[in-house]
Amino acid sequence: MSGIMMLLLGGAPVPPLSAVEVLVQGGGGGGGAGADATGAGGGAGGLQYGAAVPITLGTTYTITVGGGGGVTSITGIAGSNSSAFGATAFGGGYGGGGNRYGTYLPNGGNGGCGGGSGTFPSGGSVGSTTQTSATNFTGYGFNGGRISGGGTAEAGETDGAYTPGDGRYYSQFSAFGDSGYFGGGGTLLLAADKSQGGGGWSALDPDQYHRTGTNGTANTGGGGGGGYTSDATLKYGGSGGSGVVLIRYADTYPAAASTTGSPTVTVSGGYRIYAFTGSGSITW
Repeated sequence: MSGIMMLLLGGAPVPPLSAVEVLVQGGGGGGGAGADATGAGGGAGGLQYGAAVPITLGTTYTITVGGGGGVTSITGIAGSNSSAFGATAFGGGYGGGGNRYGTYLPNGGNGGCGGGSGTFPSGGSVGSTTQTSATNFTGYGFNGGRISGGGTAEAGETDGAYTPGDGRYYSQFSAFGDSGYFGGGGTLLLAADKSQGGGGWSALDPDQYHRTGTNGTANTGGGGGGGYTSDATLKYGGSGGSGVVLIRYADTYPAAASTTGSPTVTVSGGYRIYAFTGSGSITW
């Protein structure tokens, strides 16, 4: 009887926990490199959000948290998928890049959000979103832009030429991600023009003509920043930020019976939140 027993709260019977709120964020794509050329920002990981995802007491649910994509000599590497409760948030597409004295791979990669395109010797194609929506979830992901990755809230260049796509904002998860934003695209622009949602940018190395891409912020799914030089020196892009899985429900219900993967548990404002920054499982 204990698994299905009606809980008594203030003397009034209520049904046992039957649904939870879930956010699943994929890992961001790595940024591209440039030598006398531009390397583009990586695309953010896709995002899946479910306001009321059904659960069954006694069932163990596997949680997978995707890592951010790294970098190669020219392009970035796509991010890895995150998944939970039947929903998969795809890893972000890599950023394109180019070496005027060698390999030229300007096309952005497809993924949860599309990677940006490099511009040498002419503009490559931007990466496209492949994100879908699972049952009980809505999926979010947008295309990349020129030298800018797409985000979970908008495509690259939505806010102007070369700007990265911003991530989606969830006020109920403001203690996580990038102050509640998840899945911002990476860019070749400087920090002042970085995306909301943990996307990387280009840091001066040592000046505006030599830039190295910074990494996307961990557990946001942000894309990595792009690298650039105006000479034969190759500057690399940054890695994408890792993903995250967040689970929230009213704290009038009991804590999970068991978890693996060491999630962080927060009880505040009438809710219990499990934050998985690594793969694991949960059982109620």
